[in-house]
Amino acid sequence: MKKLHTIPLSIFLLILFCVDLKAQVGPEETSAYDLSEMTHLGGTRIYSVNSTDIEGTPLLNDEFKKGRFLFTSGNQSEIVPINYDLEQNLILFKKDDQIMILENVDVKGFSFEPPRDYDRSENVQEKYTFRVSDSEFDFTEPTPVQVLYDQNGAIKLFAIHKVKFVRGNRQDPFTGKITNRYKSDTEYFLKIPGNEMHKLRRLRAKEIINALGGDSKKELYTFIDENDLDDKSERDLVRLLAHYESKITAGNE
Repeated sequence: MKKLHTIPLSIFLLILFCVDLKAQVGPEETSAYDLSEMTHLGGTRIYSVNSTDIEGTPLLNDEFKKGRFLFTSGNQSEIVPINYDLEQNLILFKKDDQIMILENVDVKGFSFEPPRDYDRSENVQEKYTFRVSDSEFDFTEPTPVQVLYDQNGAIKLFAIHKVKFVRGNRQDPFTGKITNRYKSDTEYFLKIPGNEMHKLRRLRAKEIINALGGDSKKELYTFIDENDLDDKSERDLVRLLAHYESKITAGNE
């Protein structure tokens, strides 16, 4: 990716220092995030590069969100603003308004704090792990995998967030600028009994039920109707998976 040739004076004035996160043990160190080497600061603003604009962001979230880092030692960090650079594979956090890189050593994942409107949201709590890999579907460690459902049983639901840099090929007739874009995408994977991993075309109840297969289809659709579940809601789909897993667990007793 082309680097910025001209950057604001304010970026030059940023001096980033290595800092330690509290409640950490071992080689959980940080290093400076050299903003002058990047073409983004986060968010969805457009950054000018000579006659070229870049729209969108390669970051996991438009803004840094409060969360914790989880370590293999069993420790966790204090609550800090967290983000992840999907393009450059960098774990980011903010300390004293400075953007820092967390070295991916003994880091098993991170989790975001539930937002204030979480009780009214259709989403599940955001947890990410670096301990899932599957070469068949072209994602390997240290890719952060969002864990939508995992109760340490046979059923697991994951989301893989990706970003693609697309170069523009047309100039704006008024400004003469070319706009490059970051396009984000999310892929969903369902792990079922027998350790099989299925890629879902989209996160819908129908896709999950077809992947589960077997003789439970009718019963699962009945469960959806009786409980008035939304087939697009992450929370309701998690309820569906929990119901299915409780059935197969009971059947194995």
